[in-house]
Amino acid sequence: ITCDLEDAHRIGHQAAMASRTALTITDRLASAVAFVAVGSLLPFALMSNTSSHAASTSPRPKPASSSNAPATKPAQKGDSGPARSSFGVQPATNNKPDARPSFSYGATPGGQISDQVAVINIGVTPVTVRLYVTDATSTSNGTFDLLPGAKKPTDVGAWAQLASGEKLVTVPARSQAVVAMKIVIPKDASPGDHTGGVIASLETQARNAAGDTVTLEQRVASRLRIRVSGELKPKLLIEKMSATYQGSSSPVARGKMQVKYTIRNSGNVRLTGKQVLTVKGLFGPTAVATDLVDVPELLPGSSFVVSSVVSDVMPAFRLTATATVTPVSRPEDVNPALAVATRSVSVWAIPWLILALLLIVILGTVGLRRRSKRKSDNAAKALIAERNLRDGTGGGAEIISTPAGATSALGERNHHREDSSDQAGETSARGGDRS
Repeated sequence: ITCDLEDAHRIGHQAAMASRTALTITDRLASAVAFVAVGSLLPFALMSNTSSHAASTSPRPKPASSSNAPATKPAQKGDSGPARSSFGVQPATNNKPDARPSFSYGATPGGQISDQVAVINIGVTPVTVRLYVTDATSTSNGTFDLLPGAKKPTDVGAWAQLASGEKLVTVPARSQAVVAMKIVIPKDASPGDHTGGVIASLETQARNAAGDTVTLEQRVASRLRIRVSGELKPKLLIEKMSATYQGSSSPVARGKMQVKYTIRNSGNVRLTGKQVLTVKGLFGPTAVATDLVDVPELLPGSSFVVSSVVSDVMPAFRLTATATVTPVSRPEDVNPALAVATRSVSVWAIPWLILALLLIVILGTVGLRRRSKRKSDNAAKALIAERNLRDGTGGGAEIISTPAGATSALGERNHHREDSSDQAGETSARGGDRS
């Protein structure tokens, strides 16, 4: 996190206000000049990670979120309001702070790097800090963090050696202390990015509301990154993807789908990215997630958990959610071609109300067709009975229920039989005449 020039002047002004009662007019003028001089050196990268623990059996609170300002020593309970101490850490060259925002190097396995670290005290009283180097990590929401002071580093934090070791460094008021740093790259160091931080830690004691004595550790840091030469493999993966659909009570309204997945940096270089999430069914329009954010900077091996709700999704029986992540390199990095990561998951989204209405329509249609068929059959029976009566078959004639076309054919057969009978009668009459 970069502290710009405006913040540096603001910090200096706050420190000057806190010490107004102890300074003469001449001292104030000198202090203002000193603050401007120190402020002009301060676009340094700072990350404050504050943690505290009770000296009694009280549990240790979690570290506080990072801050843009240098760490400031708070007044202890019962004190008469001592002057506040503000300090920071940044790269240095020739025993003076320089304008580099962080420690960044390119190296080969087995190589060595020599540099300097400046601890700056903007406060009006001396400050004693512990200076050390540790490894970096990323939280599940993509936040950059550093290992706790009690945890031993195994990567870049173990490669760095400070001239002060891990001993305390005392910095006079409105001054700075420059410490030499040497980094030895192991011969078997893996290619890619190795990230950590140079930390200045200040511990103070105070009493909490319960009257317990607590130790407050304030940490400010400047990032340290080493890119070891070798084959670079930038790659982001989408893992652990799941989806659930929640419909609406209205048959004409659309529902929403909740999609969860994890973006993991499986390569060996740091990456950010842009993501898109769409939901598509067997029919209907494609819904797009509108609550996604850009993928934060992920260190190699780090992950970022995504949970998104896609609205206006039509229950089109089978829905497919597709997540696409496009990796993006940091502006100062030169990486090989970046491959887009894509993953999909499908769920059922049955429109039960629509199906119920459709079933009612189908049953109604079937019922109407059966009723119409019964009417047609009855009409056919009545027509056959009428023809039988007209042809003299009487009521004893067998009535056959046939379709209308079949009735017509049956009538033709009856007429044919009558014609045949007439012809037979005529033949017999002629035979009698001959006799």
